[in-house]
Amino acid sequence: MSMLQLKNIPEPLKRALRRRAKETGQTMSEYVLGLIERDLGRLSPKEIKRRLERLPRHDDSDGIGARFLEEARREREEELGW
Repeated sequence: MSMLQLKNIPEPLKRALRRRAKETGQTMSEYVLGLIERDLGRLSPKEIKRRLERLPRHDDSDGIGARFLEEARREREEELGW
């Protein structure tokens, strides 16, 4: 297994990492490795953009989709009490 060394970590960030690691019962190394693994398991913004560009375009010239979305938003805001 390789080693990675981070330098010049701001003290507030280091304290936050140490606190989070302790809360999860992990060492800082284990916690940070988990963060890296989770991040790399997600699609990058470029990959999301590429995938979206491959999707077929939707014709909403009649505005039905926009009205449906607005109605759904209003219902959700009412549920949340906004």
